[in-house]
Amino acid sequence: MAQIYTITAPAQPGLTPPPNVIPTFTDPGSIAPYLVLTIMGCIITTTILVAARMYTKVRIIKRVNWEDYTCCIGWASFMVYLSIQYSIGQNGGGVHQWNTFLRDVQYNYRWTNYGDVMYSIALFNTKLSLLLLILRIFLSVQRGALWWLTILLMIVNGIFYIIFFFVPIFLCFPRAKIWNQDMPGHCLNPKILYMASAIFNMVSDIAMLSVPIYLIWNLQMSVQRKIGLSLIFGTGTLACVSSMLRLAFTVNLIRSEDYTYIHLQTVMWACAEIAFGLACNCFPILPRLYQHVSSIAPYSGGTSRMGIQNGSSNKATAAKQSLHRTTKGRDNGGEWIHLDDRNDPGLPPRTTVDVQQRTEDEDTVGEAVEGKDGGADNGDVEKGRGR
Repeated sequence: MAQIYTITAPAQPGLTPPPNVIPTFTDPGSIAPYLVLTIMGCIITTTILVAARMYTKVRIIKRVNWEDYTCCIGWASFMVYLSIQYSIGQNGGGVHQWNTFLRDVQYNYRWTNYGDVMYSIALFNTKLSLLLLILRIFLSVQRGALWWLTILLMIVNGIFYIIFFFVPIFLCFPRAKIWNQDMPGHCLNPKILYMASAIFNMVSDIAMLSVPIYLIWNLQMSVQRKIGLSLIFGTGTLACVSSMLRLAFTVNLIRSEDYTYIHLQTVMWACAEIAFGLACNCFPILPRLYQHVSSIAPYSGGTSRMGIQNGSSNKATAAKQSLHRTTKGRDNGGEWIHLDDRNDPGLPPRTTVDVQQRTEDEDTVGEAVEGKDGGADNGDVEKGRGR
């Protein structure tokens, strides 16, 4: 009886290598370890920040708002997104495509598609949470131009991410062609979609960051407090930088066939973008937690304030006692205080300002961050601009 031999064909490589490059399938170089570090950093930092935020809102302030729910949804979907990207990194992601097998490339395409769906959910809820927080802090009283601008940003982001939620699902017909490109059918160009997403994210990030920074510097607060609030919301600057770098690597992705390697670079900056967005959401709440832990001002119903305005009432009281009161009668004949700039370097030098209004603005921002009704309205912004 003749003996039968079985010959296993070698696995098909994922891409034809460039000229003078010899493929290495055993222990090829990979940037996946950097992805692992990125994922671990994102998980640790965002989990701590979101947990601290929710502890503060539930146990200390005892008030949970819509922006808290959307922040939690953004964090949970971000965790799923990170899990998907970790799996991709363990199956050929981060390796030059000519050093991978076709089955690894197909795995990358398939799970990247799932990751794109989760990315839209995570980033939209992160941005929605921040926009809701901006509305509550600065724009909850009057509906002026900035209120409508913030609402417009919500609507535009909502429409965009709803579309980009469904686009990956219906990217190809049949769906299996997403990861098996030899199948008959047709697909949208995913690289063009990545480019559109990267450009939109960068523009919307910059627009969202501009609104609170503009409002902060037109409120009646001391310069020190304006700087402190700007630094809190300025975390969004890092999200903007991440979206810009993601856009740069997306351009490289469009120009290259080395998908498994370059796409993982865009993923790392996408992870950073969402992580910084969640951090920007949580930082405005954390001074209240610090205040509670350090027992600076124990919480007593609705009279407590967040750390950014701690001691503002004392400053205003001292200023009133030490400075000369005059009645100026501006519009409604209110009381005004002539301030000597030597008493408080944070106040505008040698000018007449309404200390009571300045204190009210700081208190109002503190209450709004804690989730109470009422925030700095557009009238406060206009008054601040004129001083």
